Amino acid sequence: MKNKDAKNRFFDLKYLYNSERKTETDTYNQSPEIYRRLNEIIDKIICKLPYFWGDFDNNLTDKGEHQYFCSLNYMQAPYTFWQIISLYRKGYYLEAIILCRNLFETIIQMKYFYKYPYKITDDWQHECRFINPDTVKNRKSELFKDSENNKSIRVVYGELKIGVSKQVKQSFYYVEFEWTAEEARQHCMQNNGKFYKTNRKNFKMMFEEFAPGFYDKHYPIFCEAAHGTGLKIPNKHEGASTITMPGCHYDVRKADFICIYLIILLYAYISFYSIIYDKNSIEKNALLYQEIIDSKNWLKRIMQDHQKINDKSVGWYDHIYKIINNI
Repeated sequence: MKNKDAKNRFFDLKYLYNSERKTETDTYNQSPEIYRRLNEIIDKIICKLPYFWGDFDNNLTDKGEHQYFCSLNYMQAPYTFWQIISLYRKGYYLEAIILCRNLFETIIQMKYFYKYPYKITDDWQHECRFINPDTVKNRKSELFKDSENNKSIRVVYGELKIGVSKQVKQSFYYVEFEWTAEEARQHCMQNNGKFYKTNRKNFKMMFEEFAPGFYDKHYPIFCEAAHGTGLKIPNKHEGASTITMPGCHYDVRKADFICIYLIILLYAYISFYSIIYDKNSIEKNALLYQEIIDSKNWLKRIMQDHQKINDKSVGWYDHIYKIINNI
């Protein structure tokens, strides 16, 4: 009896499992419409989008490369969205926000690289630049082996946007696992270009491009969650003591936070799709086409209702709409 009582005082997986089930029930009871509609959007739209995007442009063009980049994200999206929803319902808010960050950084990349497709490979290829990419249109690329050292180089060509319409050489890109930074730098100098060493993606720069101020003001909570400093398991205060509450618990503030970001991310994924894949065949499938229209209207209504009852969110929504409304 003594051992049994001692065991019951400790947190264990059975306790965690039972708390998950209770939290999931509480989440449903709080917002049954949202609980049901999130399921439907994942099942009927997000899972289906990769089947309807049609033919890609040539992957040696800016557009084709961007379409391929985004296709990887759209194929992954059902898994990530479903895990966020599952975690949100069971009260795993910290784990859910970490995955929300993953999707948020994915949509900002899709948006940023739509505007600057030549930067897709910046984080894994050194560049030798001969002309400002912003002055070039109709880019295409060719991969070849350098005759002197038999290493791969991707050459990007295009036409000048202003002035005489002629083909120009914009950049060399050096495959990083074949070229060291110094080898690429020397080759670039020999060809009278300006060398740019490969850089890790700068997400602050991407967010600032479309919603200045958002990253510094609103994004730290994602970073804190991912880096282990935010949204920890709940505590309760009894007098001067703080007691950890084991298991999962429904928390309306945290649940609403996760839920509205899910709404925003789903809206962005659906909205961006038809712009990225302009040869898609969704309109030929009447049921899916109508489901997309209805779901976008519902998602938009939820955001509008949320904004109305949270008057302090006006500035936040100004930033959000700049990110999700137009690619």
